[in-house]
Amino acid sequence: MNAKSLAPFMLANTTVVIDINGDVRELLPGEVPGPGEVIVVLGQGATANADVPAGIEAQLVGEDGNLDLNLDNEIASIIEQIEQGVDPTQNEDFATAAGGQNGSSLTGSGDIERTGDETLAETEFDTTGLESQGLSETQSLTLVDIIAAELIVEPEAPVFDAESYDFSYDENSEPGTVLGTVSATDLEGDAVTYSLVFEEGDPLADYFDIDPDTGEITLTEAGAAAFTNDFEDEGGLNNHVVVAQASDGTNISQVVVTLNELDVNESPEFSDEPEGGYEFSYNENSTDDYVIGTVTATDVDAGDVVTYSISSNIQFEGEDLFEIDSESGEISLSAAGVAAFTNDFELAGNEHTITVVASDGELETSVEVDLTELDVNEAPEFNEPEGGYEFTYNENSTEDYVIGTVTATDEDAGDVVTYSITTNIQFEGQDLFEIDSETGEISLTDAGVAAFTNDFELAGNEHTITVMASDGELDTEVDVDLTELDVNEAPEFNEPEGGYEFSYNENSTEDYVIGTVTATDE
Repeated sequence: MNAKSLAPFMLANTTVVIDINGDVRELLPGEVPGPGEVIVVLGQGATANADVPAGIEAQLVGEDGNLDLNLDNEIASIIEQIEQGVDPTQNEDFATAAGGQNGSSLTGSGDIERTGDETLAETEFDTTGLESQGLSETQSLTLVDIIAAELIVEPEAPVFDAESYDFSYDENSEPGTVLGTVSATDLEGDAVTYSLVFEEGDPLADYFDIDPDTGEITLTEAGAAAFTNDFEDEGGLNNHVVVAQASDGTNISQVVVTLNELDVNESPEFSDEPEGGYEFSYNENSTDDYVIGTVTATDVDAGDVVTYSISSNIQFEGEDLFEIDSESGEISLSAAGVAAFTNDFELAGNEHTITVVASDGELETSVEVDLTELDVNEAPEFNEPEGGYEFTYNENSTEDYVIGTVTATDEDAGDVVTYSITTNIQFEGQDLFEIDSETGEISLTDAGVAAFTNDFELAGNEHTITVMASDGELDTEVDVDLTELDVNEAPEFNEPEGGYEFSYNENSTEDYVIGTVTATDE
């Protein structure tokens, strides 16, 4: 007869038959056992007996086909031996006698296999009580196997409460975050410990851990820093499969656990921020289209568009002095900033800090940006009155008479302003006006005193010169209008050289003209 496991019989309300060779078969509906065969009732169908545990009842079929003998007492005797420590499945001689791994003992799989008469080795397990009732030795040993299978329960591995586990967790989780918990129960009540099992070389071995007592699966420090915690990482997948193992100290069971890493909307990150932060410098007197500097942020989430804004600006009279391109991140002065102290080094402080925000529409990141305004050497500026410089002077002035004074200032510390005339009025190759290089005082030259520039009646009386103010590197020019004024002058005699000299004869009459003097008035 082929091997047949006892397990199906022990787990159901079943009636089995042990034939004279010790082979076991299930008693089919309507089947009549033959003489000498033993009928064993397993499960709830067995009759309760104080000496026999519920679930076992055996009877021997007599020659007349009747159930001639109840074997409860013999079964009770065998149970007593087992309870005293005699284990038929662990006795080598007995196992051999019963067929060992090839016989009827429950050692290993609990299969029973007999092929007929066998030479039985001696055993310390006493089955003489059964044999005295008419059972063959092989039948006795098989019945002992069945009884042992009922009484001697092999320890079972812990049982997980699910056939497999599927947990989800967010990317960017902290190390030690509990991703999920597996749970197993040991039917014998033994303590269960948990572990994760990995194949050699599996990188996940460094990234996940499990609490041996609670079954909580967590990210390790390495796992939090790896692709297992970064959904967008191109080097990894987002579904990580591990094997959890439960052990009661003797037996183990395993279960597949799938850890699903979920994408989380992440805020943009400033990608090119140098060590120490963003620091840009720009020259004073810049225009509003001059790009002072550019910040850049990236968003790892597919499809997110980053826009820029300034959340903390420099203001003057309620107006923002800096602006940023919302798409490119380019920072520049606003129109108000061009006209304010943020564009004039000499007016106020030159270190300006703004806060720039990068947003994906839901989340945002901010960064401080330091903007340093640099001093530029600026040309002197004339303190020119409205309408320009216009001076008047009287004809017949002297060379030390100050016709007028121009002034210029230079905002650059330490710069000294000097003055000169770049476009003058000339006569016969000589300059007719001059300027004091330090004070800016304008006067007539010696040539100018003697020329038409000092005689209203000689020529035109409106004279324009160009004055330059310089700091040694840069200069500025301005036109100066000089108006010569007419002065009422006394008549002048047209006296000949040597003076007037006339002669006349004595005895002249009163109407005789001795001589004539002439005078002119300009």
